[in-house]
Amino acid sequence: TTFTTNVLGAVYVLQQFTPFLERSTKPIVVNISSGLGSIATTPTIGTPRSTTYSASKVALNMIVSPSS
Repeated sequence: TTFTTNVLGAVYVLQQFTPFLERSTKPIVVNISSGLGSIATTPTIGTPRSTTYSASKVALNMIVSPSS
């Protein structure tokens, strides 16, 4: 599903690479999101855009946010 791919897939990959990141002198993680992943610009429920896709991108942004 969309959520599994966009959120759980990213979490799983990050978990697998964590030991390498911890040993790195310059660890960096890059995730690709979209405008639909912005809470401020996410369309309201009931619009024709995919709310599942938007929710998965918002979740990814929340999980990987530097402040989390």
